[in-house]
Amino acid sequence: MGDIVFAQLQAIDLSRLSCREPSEMSKLLVACETDGFFYLDLRGISSSPLLEDWKKVLSLVDRWFDRPLEHKMQYHHGTVLHGYTPVGSYAGVLEGTKDGNETIKITSEALAKPLLLPDVVSENLELFKRFNAACHSITIELLICLSDALGLQGEERYENSHRKGLPANRCLNFFRYPKKSMDEGKFGQNKHTDNGTLTLLLTEQLGLQVFSVKTQAWENVAPIPGHAVINVADTLRFLSGRRLRSAVHRVIPVFEPSQQNRFSIGYFLRAEDDKVLESSDGALMTAREWHDQKYVNYKASHDVQRTNSVLLGGMKLGMTAA
Repeated sequence: MGDIVFAQLQAIDLSRLSCREPSEMSKLLVACETDGFFYLDLRGISSSPLLEDWKKVLSLVDRWFDRPLEHKMQYHHGTVLHGYTPVGSYAGVLEGTKDGNETIKITSEALAKPLLLPDVVSENLELFKRFNAACHSITIELLICLSDALGLQGEERYENSHRKGLPANRCLNFFRYPKKSMDEGKFGQNKHTDNGTLTLLLTEQLGLQVFSVKTQAWENVAPIPGHAVINVADTLRFLSGRRLRSAVHRVIPVFEPSQQNRFSIGYFLRAEDDKVLESSDGALMTAREWHDQKYVNYKASHDVQRTNSVLLGGMKLGMTAA
């Protein structure tokens, strides 16, 4: 790997968290307070088909992305909430460029309305529902563990801002970074923090980079078989009174000679739409309002993004704020 610098992230075992092992609970809390990123070992959850389903949905979505753009654009609904988004819709990594990824976004609400879904999902609905439910269950379990570790009670518990049946823009997002998009001047995904609560990322390829507050440099997140990558997002940072760190990250795809695309799957856990949050500057807003404000900034030019700190979760542009 030459001079590639890798982030030294904690690896936390989900099966040990499920048993509430004190040492694993402590590791989880420290990882969320310091790095805001950690590996989650999924290999001990033998009752869950998540790892097997990951391969299945990835294979299906890979073939779907190969379809003509005209077919995929049938599912471009003109909203950031669900459906297909083509390459070049947001700001890219390099100054003055657009992003280099295309996506399929599937909200939990859309899974109940097959007419909104790309055909690859509607034709394999039970598989995608099962995969979505497994990702959701894991992220809620992490919230419960964090609430326990912090001794939170009642409405202060993080999972109580993510109640079942209430509107919330949680979703699965399938990302493909075509190698050819780099030749078109569209490259990667610009630096940002995620707008939700927790993100569960599944990938087998390099490309994800996290900004280290320790070294003040970008570090690569190496994929580990059988592990997800978890990161704290803005809502959890706000809910914790900025105790937990919403980490700045970006994507710069790394392609092996035989690879034509980079893939990743993200599950974005988000709070109830009406949950009131206090941002870094003391302003009050709902979780849905923060989501919408972030997406306006994702789409903006680099010049506009520099005029505020919304892209980085309200933190200083030097990315050193807690």
